[in-house]
Amino acid sequence: MGAMNVLKAEMDVRTADNQPKFTDVCEWMAEKLSSDGERSAYQKQVEDLLAGCEAVAGTGTTSFQSSVPSPADLQEGACGRMLKRFPLRLWQLGGHEASHVKGAPQLHGVRDNMQKFMTGMGCETHKFPLEILFDWPTAWKPAGTSPVPGSPIEPFSVGVSIGTTVTMACHLLIYAAMKIDWLNSPSVLDHVKKDLAVRFDKVVAAKVMAGSRKVRRDMMQEVINRHNRFFNPTKQLSGNLKVSQVWHEIVKFSWEKIEEVLHRLQAKWNGKIQEYIDRQQPPPIHQASICAGFRDSGKESQVYLMACVMVHFKDQMKKDMTPDEFNKMMSHWRLGHLDGKLFPEVVAMRPDFSLTDLGLRMQQEEAVTNLAVLQSSDLLDDEATQEQVRSLTNIARSLKREQDEMRGYRVASQRHMVQTVAAEAEYQKSIAQGVESAWVEHSIYYQVSATKTLGMGQAFEHATHRTLASRLMQDVKQIPVISVINIPMLGATASSCLKAMVSHMASELQASCNLTIYLVVPPNQVVFGLGRLSKTEREDKVAAHQAAWKSEIESIPDVKLVKATALFDHESMYSDDRPLGVELWIVQAAAAEQHVFQSSVLLKRRAIPGLMSCFPRQSMKNFAKDMSFVTGGKTNGDQDLERKQWYSGAGFLAEVLTSFVKGTKLTEKHTVLVRDETLYDAELSIAVANLNAVKNITCPKFAYVGIAWAGNSTAKDQIVANVEEVCTEYVKAAISRNEYNPVSLPPSLLSRPVLQSSSPPSLKLELFELTQPTANNELHWLRDTITKAKACGDVLLPDSEVWKGQGWTQLFQKHNEEFNPAEVIRAKRGPDTDVSVLHVDNTAETALPSVLQSSDLEHMGKCQLPGMTTHEFYVSSAGDLYVRGLTDCILEGAQFQIHGFFKTGREASELMSSAPDAVYPYKLTEESMVLLRGKAGKTLPASVHQFGCKPGKVKDIMNALLVSGNPKASIHLHSCENTVNGNSVDWKVVALEPACLKPSVEEAPEDGNQKFPPAVVPHVKLSSFVNLSNLSQFDVVFCLEYDDQANKLKGMMPQAIMKCKAKVSKDSIAKM
Repeated sequence: MGAMNVLKAEMDVRTADNQPKFTDVCEWMAEKLSSDGERSAYQKQVEDLLAGCEAVAGTGTTSFQSSVPSPADLQEGACGRMLKRFPLRLWQLGGHEASHVKGAPQLHGVRDNMQKFMTGMGCETHKFPLEILFDWPTAWKPAGTSPVPGSPIEPFSVGVSIGTTVTMACHLLIYAAMKIDWLNSPSVLDHVKKDLAVRFDKVVAAKVMAGSRKVRRDMMQEVINRHNRFFNPTKQLSGNLKVSQVWHEIVKFSWEKIEEVLHRLQAKWNGKIQEYIDRQQPPPIHQASICAGFRDSGKESQVYLMACVMVHFKDQMKKDMTPDEFNKMMSHWRLGHLDGKLFPEVVAMRPDFSLTDLGLRMQQEEAVTNLAVLQSSDLLDDEATQEQVRSLTNIARSLKREQDEMRGYRVASQRHMVQTVAAEAEYQKSIAQGVESAWVEHSIYYQVSATKTLGMGQAFEHATHRTLASRLMQDVKQIPVISVINIPMLGATASSCLKAMVSHMASELQASCNLTIYLVVPPNQVVFGLGRLSKTEREDKVAAHQAAWKSEIESIPDVKLVKATALFDHESMYSDDRPLGVELWIVQAAAAEQHVFQSSVLLKRRAIPGLMSCFPRQSMKNFAKDMSFVTGGKTNGDQDLERKQWYSGAGFLAEVLTSFVKGTKLTEKHTVLVRDETLYDAELSIAVANLNAVKNITCPKFAYVGIAWAGNSTAKDQIVANVEEVCTEYVKAAISRNEYNPVSLPPSLLSRPVLQSSSPPSLKLELFELTQPTANNELHWLRDTITKAKACGDVLLPDSEVWKGQGWTQLFQKHNEEFNPAEVIRAKRGPDTDVSVLHVDNTAETALPSVLQSSDLEHMGKCQLPGMTTHEFYVSSAGDLYVRGLTDCILEGAQFQIHGFFKTGREASELMSSAPDAVYPYKLTEESMVLLRGKAGKTLPASVHQFGCKPGKVKDIMNALLVSGNPKASIHLHSCENTVNGNSVDWKVVALEPACLKPSVEEAPEDGNQKFPPAVVPHVKLSSFVNLSNLSQFDVVFCLEYDDQANKLKGMMPQAIMKCKAKVSKDSIAKM
């Protein structure tokens, strides 16, 4: 910093008008050397500085070119004029701009060179010489006056053609050193004496440069660093130095050892090159991957230690050998022929090491050989043992190659997976933000509310109507209304709502006679309070209930009731007790002369064209219950609950709405408000969403508003929450797929990111001979490999191998820890088998012992699982579970379902705190093992199909979904976030509220007259008769239902899964 400050003060000078005085360093230098006296004085100062430096460094005076050479000196034979090297001094090189052929150098280049000189190896003109001109005009000498050969070189007269920047950087550094009197500083002498490492590095660099051009400096760097770090010659052997006294003496620093390394490097390089020349092939000196072994690349430290051994024992070997023998042995060492014996010793560094341990026996008597011969101390005389060693060596080498191949494949697969997940997660995040923003803007078209009374619900409908009109910048009277009263959805309370509903209908039709029309679905249940009825009685009472509604509606003045019919497809009907036809009532104002819907197909034909699809029974839900879990909201065969949705279904309701607007003058420029005044399920809102999703110029857009006003407040709130959740998820999913016409995401969001590696890596199965790769990147043993390896006995691998000193037992255990934790052994497979279709064939199943006789099963309950013909289960009165083999079979995977009831919130917290052993907490994490099932029996996507039969971690399932291009799935009652951390994707799954499964338990009858358990136990209730805490062969794993439309995972009943494969013999009875 002192030198830079001096130069800045000298050169940063301003004129009177605040302009820089010097435009470049040459102009500044010219001012310092403007006269002959100034140039002579400056030359004397530089010469004194050089002499002082040589005295401190102890290098002595060096010669240089002091006179102008003769042109004849530059002639070399017939080759013509040649370039020749001349050692010059700095004061001979010109500093004026006229002395530089290419002009003055840039200041930033001069500064960078000065910094490199001070922090690096100094000015390296011995490696990269300057190009100079002796016959070149100067600022004080005119052109045309050539110097006389043999005359002294004038100070600062030599012209510079190449190396202008380096020359000026040297001039500036020398000037600064003289200005601050650096050489006489007290710290200089101590610095030179104490900093031996710097001097050591420079001397080594000089020796390397003086040697072969093919020897690179970085080959010695690792050796020098290791030497300085562990074997500092300036320190005594201390307790912290973990090297024996013998090896401390061997590796003690000496120049002879460094020089031996250089001899080795040069001899090995030249030897390898000569091998190619002898074969009349060009040496691959420009191919680093091939000639790396020529230079001992990567083994510099070991080469240095081996050189130390050879130098340390050199005197002793000279005594035991003739000069020719010694020279030949050193030649072999330098060519690398003795590395196999030296390398293990320098790695082990045994404290009792001696020269005899090298196994070098001097064959002085044999004049033919006259060379040190390697004598292996561990040579085995037993040929059979040698063959075992060779066989185990081949197995170890092949196994190492296959493991390295799988490691590389794992890294490549992980990298591709992380890139895909990171890009897909970012893409899906932007999509989710766009969808959320679009939904917030569009949600006015889908409104639901729970109100205390019908009047309050009517007020909510009107408010929504006005808001929608304001949003569309239209008058309220420009938006027609279709009000739907699906009386069956009111259930048993329908009869009590008759007066209120009809009165409400009359007021609405009177207020908007030309724009409002009502669709009424007649009741299908009897009047509340009649109790149990026979089938015939029930049909009569239902007809009477319908007549009461019809009579009440017809009693309204100025109201017209029109009957319409619809017919269900018999193939979609699930029950013969239900009629295929349904009667619909269309109610409108009688005085309406120009009603919007007057010309609709439904009013003209009074029937819905075509056959309707009946709402599937398995899709019916109890929307008054919490549907957080798949089992939540199930009707469980309750006919009263199922009757509520007899005339529901998005397909059926969409056909009704289409028939209402078909034939009218309503087009895509209009909007129709659909009011659900008997809100119970989400089917009508989904029907509206389906109609909106498709662009149709002859069909208007629809908006939806639903009110839940009948019944208790808890049920109404639950209905509204469920409907809102289902509708929101449905519309958002359509928007994210870009399948919802009213809302379009920006094209920038829909373009997927381009990955660095667009295709996943592939694994070459033909390379695997000892092991078999699996779909989860494991390497399972092949039976042939195990047989061959066991034939090797207890022999150990030789020291020349990577796994030296290890036998087959250690190799087997080490491989299983990393690549085969389940210790699976497989049969041989063809090389063309794809990884994705490989299945486990484990031969190490657990054999379950038989513990009972057939007569012991007479008092137990039998359970035959559907489709299972290999075994059957039995349950004792104490709750113990037994399996009986009908044939020799293997039990694996899921066996039966744990039946019970899901609890959430406060009730779940109390159960988990009071009886933690009696419940299964539904608290997933990213490491939780789960099974997957498709919604309503649908097939799982191919990316997660494997998790349908084999449990997997939640994070693996989420990664698989993302990699296949699906949005990040949500898990009900859980938050799920991911972050990319280097070469891995970290997931964080946290439960948002308490939830658990309380298994159902069947108790023995108190009177004791009935057999318990029953002779035949239903498979769906098997777990209710079993004492689950006594099961030792099973793990309980939760199932998750995957809804591909909503991209959502929802909890299902857990499954009892075998911990491992188990063999059951025919007629044996084992306890589970």
